[in-house]
Amino acid sequence: MGKFKNLDLTQCDGLRLKALIRSGIKMLELRKDELDSIDVFPVPDGDAGKNMHYTLLAAWQSVRKTGSSSAGKVAHAAATGAFQGARGCSGMIFLSLLTGFANVVKEKDVITPQDFAKGLSVAADEAYKKLAEPKEGTILTVARKLAAAAEKICENKATLLDVLKAVHEESKLALSQTPEELPALKEAGVVDAGASGLVYFFEGMLRYSLAQPINKTASGSPLKAPNVKESSREEYCVEFILVGSNIDENKLMKTLTEIGHAVILNKGEGEQFKIHIHAPDPKNVFDRTSRFGRPTHIKVDDLSHEQKAYSKKLNKK
Repeated sequence: MGKFKNLDLTQCDGLRLKALIRSGIKMLELRKDELDSIDVFPVPDGDAGKNMHYTLLAAWQSVRKTGSSSAGKVAHAAATGAFQGARGCSGMIFLSLLTGFANVVKEKDVITPQDFAKGLSVAADEAYKKLAEPKEGTILTVARKLAAAAEKICENKATLLDVLKAVHEESKLALSQTPEELPALKEAGVVDAGASGLVYFFEGMLRYSLAQPINKTASGSPLKAPNVKESSREEYCVEFILVGSNIDENKLMKTLTEIGHAVILNKGEGEQFKIHIHAPDPKNVFDRTSRFGRPTHIKVDDLSHEQKAYSKKLNKK
């Protein structure tokens, strides 16, 4: 994949957007094991890197099938693919960001730096709305702050490279502050894993734009391994796509919050919702949501088992 012929781009078409997305995924892929090693919130189960990577690979597979050179169609394809493949809290939030961005640019064949910045801003705002209980000090916070930096740089004449540089600098700063915003991170002695993944994703885009190598040494030394405490709660991570008709999103969200926590609700095309929830009884989740529609693409993981495996892995280091 070659570098941009013009680094000071004032427009980005679908081919360039594809290249940016692929480079972001490549950067995150190289660091996914490191991200797993610091994954302590909302539960210390060590899978944030894998989940974000899996989600973005699903987005990329959809993008690859898009023969269009329209930036809007590429962004829409990425969001559509991520909807099908999103896993885990971080993956689901990445889906929210991709969807929000796509909703801004989906009708545009080329996007300007201003469009890019607006897309990031709307994406961040929408991501907060998809969580029943959004927390600061996470990927949400970093998404919001980097979007603000992008919009600020666009108040004056700016290129896409200017935007990516501003996003990279602000995202690194915001990431470093996450332990002060979320007690679980400070106690573990790490930065947020999901937020780190977002930083790497945009760093990959920037490095591609600068024709710099994308490798494990690009971001310096590995992140520090955490001090973790296993939760004593017996619960499961339940993920599925709910298909129905005339689904009331607010009522669905209310029902989910009555069942469990870490609730994330993303709407897809038509009457489809991608659901993520941590709950003690998976059967109860499906029983309570059956009145809204039919569950498909079901994935259920035992969180207590995952936490024990993660803790054992850390203790071996």
